[in-house]
Amino acid sequence: MTASPPALPPELITTIVDELRDDYNSLAACALVDSDFCAAAQPHFFRAIWVHRANLRFYDIGQRGLHRGVYMPSGTFRAVAKIFARSRHLAGYVKDLSLDLPDSTNEDVPLTEIVNATSSNLERLLISGLGVEWTQLSSPLKDAILGAIGNRTQRKLHLLNLRNLPAKEVYSAMQRVEVLSIHSSTFAFPVPIEDEFPDFLPPQITPPNSSIRHLILSNGFDDTFTLLLSPDAPVLCNVSKLYLHARGFTHAQRLLNKISNTLEDLTLDCADFRHPFTLQELPNLQSLTLRMSRGIARNLPSGLPDTLLNLTLTPRTSLTLLFELQSRVSEPPWDLSFSTSVANINFGLGTGLVGSVDLLRTRFQLSFQDPFPSLSPNVGVGASAPALDHPRKMAYWQERAFEEFGVGMRRIFGGDSSHDTAPSSSNEDDAADVSGEAPIRLAKVKVEWIQEGTYVARLP
Repeated sequence: MTASPPALPPELITTIVDELRDDYNSLAACALVDSDFCAAAQPHFFRAIWVHRANLRFYDIGQRGLHRGVYMPSGTFRAVAKIFARSRHLAGYVKDLSLDLPDSTNEDVPLTEIVNATSSNLERLLISGLGVEWTQLSSPLKDAILGAIGNRTQRKLHLLNLRNLPAKEVYSAMQRVEVLSIHSSTFAFPVPIEDEFPDFLPPQITPPNSSIRHLILSNGFDDTFTLLLSPDAPVLCNVSKLYLHARGFTHAQRLLNKISNTLEDLTLDCADFRHPFTLQELPNLQSLTLRMSRGIARNLPSGLPDTLLNLTLTPRTSLTLLFELQSRVSEPPWDLSFSTSVANINFGLGTGLVGSVDLLRTRFQLSFQDPFPSLSPNVGVGASAPALDHPRKMAYWQERAFEEFGVGMRRIFGGDSSHDTAPSSSNEDDAADVSGEAPIRLAKVKVEWIQEGTYVARLP
C-alpha cells in the first residue's frame, strides 16, 4: 500500500498561493491539486471578475476594444450566475466587478442575481453600458446596480458608455468613492418642480463634500461637466489627481477652477492636439502630463508649440510630454520643422518665442497604443534588418521607432544638430557648434519608452 504524501501546513499553502495571486493560470492549476490548495486559491481567483453578454463574439470593434489588455476571469451572465448559485461562498470573494449591460431582457435575471450576490463586499465597480439605454433595463436589475453603486464599501467607480444613468445615484456615490471615472456617458437629471408659491424661498441646502481624490474624465461630453459642476453635486474639495480630455476645454477650465487649490497631479489627454490652449494657475500642481496621439505621424502636433510657449509652471512642477504612436513597418526620422534654441534651460519654438519650461526636469515618453499590424513574411525586412517572425518584427520596428523618437526629441528640444545622441564630451554645457557659431547649451533630454495598456486597463 502506497502511503499518501504528508499534507503541507495551511500557512505554507497560503504563502505559496499568495505569491501567485495575479497569475490566474497558476491559480487555476493550484485549485486542482487538492481541497486545501483549492480553498486557498479561490479568494484570489474570484477577487476580480468580468461578466458579459452571451454574444461576446458579436461585439463590435469598439466594444471588444474596451477590455483589450484586461486580464481577469470572465464569463457570461448565465455561467457565472450558475457558479454562484452552486457555490454561494464564491460571490463573497468578489471585490472587483466589471459588468456589461445586457442588450436583451433574457439576460437581466442572471445579471441581477450576480450583482445582488456580490454587491455587499464590492470595493471596485466598472459598468460598461455599451450604448444601452438605462430605461431599457428591468426594474430589478436597475435596483441591483444602483444598490451596488451606493454601497458603503465602494471605493472605485468607473462608468463607461452609459445612457441616462440617474445623476442622483452618482451624487450619492461621490460622497463615498475615492476614485471616479466617466467615459462617454450621459445622465438623467431630476426635473425641477414648479413651486405653487413662487414668493416663498426654500432654505438653501449646502451640498455635502465629495470623497473623490482621483477623477478621470476621458471625454468632453457636456453631461459630464453638468453632473460635476451642478449646484446639487457634492463639493469637489479633495481632488488631488485629475485625468482630463482636453476636448471642450471651456468646461474643463471651470472644473479646474473648482479644484485648483487641491490639485497636485494633472494629465491632459490632448488627442491630436491641433489647437493650443492656456492653462490657468494651479498653485499646488506637482506633476503635469500632456498626452498626444500622433498615430503614424512623426512630428510635433500643431497645438503643442504655442501651448508650451504660454505654459507657466512653478519650479516644483514636473512636466511630461507623452507621445502615443502606432508602429510603422518603415520608420522615418522625425520632422524638424520647428527650429529650437536653448539657453539657460529655457527654450523657444520658432524665432523669438521663449518659454519657461525646465528641460532638465521635462520627461519625454513614448507609448505604443495600437497592436502592430499583420505583416506578410517579407514586409519590412531589408538588407540591414534580420528576417524576423511576427513578434520579433514588432519588437524590431518598435525599437527603431524609439531610437528615432529619441533623436527627434533631442534635436527639437535639446538643440542637438547632429543625428546622434548628445555629445560624449565630459562638459556638455560647453559642447562646441561645428558651424563655428557660439556654443549652445545641450539639455539632457530624458527619453523613456513606457508600456501601457488600453484606457480600461489603465483604470485604477
